[in-house]
Amino acid sequence: MSQVHASVLSNRKRAHLNGLLKDYPGMTITESFLRVENVISNTNTNYQFDPRTLALKDTAVRVLQKGLADNDLFVVLDIAFFIDSRLKAKQGTAILQTFPDVTHFTASGATPIDLEVFYNSTYSLKVANRLFIDNDTTRKFRVVPITQQSAAGNRSQSDATADFYHAEPLAVLSGKQDAKFTLVAPYFTGIAVESTDATIENVLTLEVRGYQIINGANNFEQVLQSLGLSSGK
Repeated sequence: MSQVHASVLSNRKRAHLNGLLKDYPGMTITESFLRVENVISNTNTNYQFDPRTLALKDTAVRVLQKGLADNDLFVVLDIAFFIDSRLKAKQGTAILQTFPDVTHFTASGATPIDLEVFYNSTYSLKVANRLFIDNDTTRKFRVVPITQQSAAGNRSQSDATADFYHAEPLAVLSGKQDAKFTLVAPYFTGIAVESTDATIENVLTLEVRGYQIINGANNFEQVLQSLGLSSGK
């Protein structure tokens, strides 16, 4: 990403933050992120992600997940889907990938080319009865570095800017309202995307970045209007 483009994005984010601070001077607003994970399966083509803390699953095992508290509000500015292969017993070592790196997925027994289905999928976001995203493409999340790293030095293909889809803003989430990100992947006979090793799992991760408004859940409609996402009618 060019320095000019990065600067524009930074300025837009700052403008949104300034607007929120002005409209809600008595509230605590912090930069934050949410993260939800799903184990990849050969038989699942419909992956659901609910970022509310109360809806997170397998939290005792999935220690990298981070949800939205019941009373809080979250303004989504950036969104990304990642895939990775990790040891079940070492969840904290997960290295998020932005494409099906052959070296990264070999040990899992999955067929890397089959994992491309996650970059030919569609995704949607609905909060309560409001549809923010409707069957948009996941191609925007596929990023391959110009120079791929060697097997000996294989590391994350993610960086701070290139893998996230930037919006201004994209959506607003409330801890008190149903929120559902849905990714629908294409299926074909013989697909091999899940791990065949009992000690390894392949995972699909949703991560969103933005601003968290502490105890702001009841201001959902007002914040939508402040950000120009609702006419208030």
